[in-house]
Parts: sequence; structure tokens; C-alpha cells
Amino acid sequence: MFLQRLIAIGAAEDFLELKRLFEEYPPESVGHFMRESKQFWRSAADSLSDFELEALIRAITIAERDFPSFGGGSVSGVIWTFRHLEQRKSCGLNDLADWILAHTSNPYAPFGTSNGGARSLVELDAYHKRVLEGRKESQKAEEDRHTAAAASRAQKATHDMFSAIRRKDTKAVHVLLIRGARVDIADTTGTTAMAYAQTLGHTPILELIQNSLTGN
Repeated sequence: MFLQRLIAIGAAEDFLELKRLFEEYPPESVGHFMRESKQFWRSAADSLSDFELEALIRAITIAERDFPSFGGGSVSGVIWTFRHLEQRKSCGLNDLADWILAHTSNPYAPFGTSNGGARSLVELDAYHKRVLEGRKESQKAEEDRHTAAAASRAQKATHDMFSAIRRKDTKAVHVLLIRGARVDIADTTGTTAMAYAQTLGHTPILELIQNSLTGN
């Protein structure tokens, strides 16, 4: 009975009747209705025609907006019924989606994902583009941070390489090479780590450095 009343209200688009309906069925007592499972709504929708299902969607969209305790949020019946109708028609429901966005207060209607407060499909598309651009910018910033950190580590490793070579610390040289130390860049005296190692003549270190230059 409650469902049929909603369908009738949606079909006539006489949404003022919702107030009378909820005087008979207090939102607090029927609010669970909008938070029923996907299976519940699929079962209910299967018994309705396309026209009746669209009428129901319109009615519960307005009911959810005007009677907050009747809202379903991310599991709203608006979302499940809209998806069911979309699957049944095997096409987009742009006009209905536009209508829902213009009238809903649910940040997840009609697609089940955040609508960013969009009031039309045009605004929703713009919102999605902003979100995508924001993600790209965040990703680029993160990549830049990683690049800068790697460059900083490599610069310190290059500086520390001379001390490791002087100590003839083969393990330290190996670690510094892994960290990106450059053995072909001169220090403030104009000497490269490679040249410094050759001067000291420590064979294991020379081999490590030479292998790093050839990629072995």
C-alpha cells in the first residue's frame, strides 16, 4: 500500500501529497524502507512497469529530500531503482538523472557515487573532471616528491662516497652505489670518485665502481 501510494504520487508529480502520506506513515517508522537491500528493491521493481518504476524513483527522491529521516544516503532506494531501470532499458537515463540531480539532497544519487553537489549532468561531468584533475595533480606532486627525495639521497651518497673510498670500506661503497651515488661527477676539488678510487688502487672498490658504470 505504501509503495503504491508513492508510485501514484510520483506519477502525478503531486509531491505535496507526500506530507499527507507521511502523516499516515511517520518517516521515523518507515525510514528503514529507503535503506533496504539491493535485492529488496530489485524484487519490488520487477513487479513494476517502466512508468511505475520511474514514478517511484521521482517520489522517493523528493521524499528523501523533504523528509531527512527517510533518507538512505549511499544505500538509498533511489540508487537501486535507478540502476534497475537503467539495466532494464539497456541505455542511459539522462533526462531522469538530470531530474534527480536537480531535486535530490542525497550526495550519492542517482549513481551511487558522490555527485559533488551537482544539480545536473553537465555539472556532474564538470565535477568528475575536477576530481580527475585533482588526482592527476596529487599524483604528479607525489612523483615530484619521490624524484626530489631520490635526487637528495643520490647527492648525499655521492658526497659520502669519497669518505668510504678513503676508508676502503667496500660494503659502504656498495650501499652508496645502490643509493644512486655518482662516481663520474667531480667534487669541489675537480676529482671524481672513480679517479679517487684509481688513485688509492683498491681493487674490490674499483671493480664495484666499474661494474656500476657498465650496469653489471
